[in-house]
Amino acid sequence: VEIAGYYAGLAEGFHELGVPALAVDLGANPYAYSPGSRRPWIVRLAQWTRGAGPVGSPAPGPRFVRRLLRAATGPLLVAWAIARFDVFIFGFGFSLFGLRELPLLRRLGKRVIFVFHGSDARPPYIDGPTVLTQPGVADLIELTRRRKAGFARIERHADAVVSQPAFSHLFGCPVVDWFVVGMPWR
Repeated sequence: VEIAGYYAGLAEGFHELGVPALAVDLGANPYAYSPGSRRPWIVRLAQWTRGAGPVGSPAPGPRFVRRLLRAATGPLLVAWAIARFDVFIFGFGFSLFGLRELPLLRRLGKRVIFVFHGSDARPPYIDGPTVLTQPGVADLIELTRRRKAGFARIERHADAVVSQPAFSHLFGCPVVDWFVVGMPWR
């Protein structure tokens, strides 16, 4: 999931260093940080099946066709990426195929890095949008338990986790300070 051009800028920086890289955004993003003409066909197909066009614009085509294609393109996209890249940098707790490819990436010796930007790592009890819904204490406990379990799943397969220290309460592993890494500007 692209956030403020972080991954497009990161890919551009890798290119400047002579390292092949591709920023793949499977989320709906109105700013088009990664120009469409440079995206391989498998990436464009995966984006189409997920409705990853401009925010508020549904992907064209019948919904059941997109669901079938989405089920098929996830593994194809992962296989395509595994054949081309040695390092995978994921953001916002998402991956190419719903975190299901993480054990495979690990077994194949691929490096996996997860970057968290703030709201994706913030414990629910200090997350503004969550708190504004006025959940009860039991709800906050359950939300916190689920978020921590999600982080534990990621940590089992990640070589590194990058996060802001002020929001890293629920991680069980040491995190790389997001402020030390910085923001890759384009």
